[in-house]
Amino acid sequence: MIYVVPAHSMVQGTLRLINPLNNQRQKVRWAKDHTWDAHIKNLREFKDKD
Repeated sequence: MIYVVPAHSMVQGTLRLINPLNNQRQKVRWAKDHTWDAHIKNLREFKDKD
């Protein structure tokens, strides 16, 4: 799987593939939100706005 994180949205950190052991939900960067397919979809939506 390929993940894409825009440089402006992440200074330092990691993407989570599985739930943290402490079940934390806030401020977790989920890998599923940064897939290549999601990135392409966002680019197309941005292009269509013009």
